[in-house]
Amino acid sequence: MTSEGVDYIKNYFSQYWNRVQEALSFIPPEYLPEFMKITRKLVIYECVDGYLTFMYSDTSDVSESSYQTTRRVQDVFNGQVFYDEQGNRVPKYMTFQVQVDTGGVEIAEPEIQAGKKIFRPNWLVAYILVKREPSESLRVDPTKRAEKDIRTFLLERRLGIKDTASADRNQRNEKVITVLEELLKDFRLLLDDATKEEELQQFIETNSILIDPISQIEDVHPKYQLGKEYITDFIIEHKRPMPFSHTCVEIEPASESLFLQTKGREMQLTQRTNHAVDQLQDWRIWIRDNVAYLKNDFPTFDQCRYVLVIGRGDSLTVMQKRKLAELNAEHNWRIVYTYDDLADRLEQLINNLKGIKTDC
Repeated sequence: MTSEGVDYIKNYFSQYWNRVQEALSFIPPEYLPEFMKITRKLVIYECVDGYLTFMYSDTSDVSESSYQTTRRVQDVFNGQVFYDEQGNRVPKYMTFQVQVDTGGVEIAEPEIQAGKKIFRPNWLVAYILVKREPSESLRVDPTKRAEKDIRTFLLERRLGIKDTASADRNQRNEKVITVLEELLKDFRLLLDDATKEEELQQFIETNSILIDPISQIEDVHPKYQLGKEYITDFIIEHKRPMPFSHTCVEIEPASESLFLQTKGREMQLTQRTNHAVDQLQDWRIWIRDNVAYLKNDFPTFDQCRYVLVIGRGDSLTVMQKRKLAELNAEHNWRIVYTYDDLADRLEQLINNLKGIKTDC
């Protein structure tokens, strides 16, 4: 690997972990896996036989050094000092059991051995790269890569996937995709069954991930009352930087037509749609006049977005879809989704996740 390649990788992972640290400043610590929470420093070792090892360290006092290694060897590692139970200094070794894939990337699970004892060093993950230029998977913006990884981990937690010990991003990503695909399948089956109207609405309330895929279960508050005047289907509290700190959601039937069916009036919203849209504005006025009420339950409350879910999108004409888009463009605080919009958004999320795999 050329010096330019080494510098590129150093810069890439430094930017990656800097972005992770920025995210930790506003994402509750329990929302991310343990290895992300305790990673603090990136240390890169350039091996004399052409390999490059970079390690994610949870301390700030790890010194950098070079050491010799081959694909399967025990070699003295001079980075740490260990003592046995009697206080005597003991030799320590790093063991690499290396697997080489077709892309030339080797993943190592290192341990330091001292007699019968095995010590885990204070770095968490080690990658070994054969002597070559950085792969295409690293030819992306490292900050965006970090943001997508964080999204995967937040989705993992939101979906209740129990795999918080593994640091393998691809495996975790695949599990998230599998669960989301099953969720999308169930949602579309309900959409196609006109007899499941009530069940469909309950599905959205239970799976608010269709509205906001990142917010966690504890951030969703069903049937939240706005005083004695109004009641929302649920309100979502956002723990990450967004233009709005909260989202109020109203769910209407999927069987409700958004536009009139009368010939010549196909571009006019139905009475029920108009009423639901007006209700969003009523909520907004009430909240604007009663901010202190919201702050009692949500101390971080600032600005609120209002979402209406109603009707089907697959039956709309091209002009009706344009009319709905214009309606949504009128105000940034209000948006009207059809049930098909939610399915399409979930499908797009899945496709985005499928596009972030990496071999490094």
